[in-house]
Amino acid sequence: MPASSIFDLRKSVPVIASFSKDGKLYPLYVRIDDMEYKILSYVKLNKNTSGVHFECKIEDYGICKTIYLFYSINETAWFLISKYKPFT
Repeated sequence: MPASSIFDLRKSVPVIASFSKDGKLYPLYVRIDDMEYKILSYVKLNKNTSGVHFECKIEDYGICKTIYLFYSINETAWFLISKYKPFT
């Protein structure tokens, strides 16, 4: 069973990502409910000391869908979130 964040009920998901030499983070693939999806494109929505929000485009059975991922720096984990909420 995937772990949940200690801060809320976001769903943790496995993500394959790449890091550049200067520390930039690039999500490449995500696994949701035992299905692996290639991330076709993404936009970094926000970053602060707790983590980074991404809006990602994936293809699901020929349909382009938008998902929102959050990388928690403190937990070193990725979370699928239902809707992006700007940091306050």
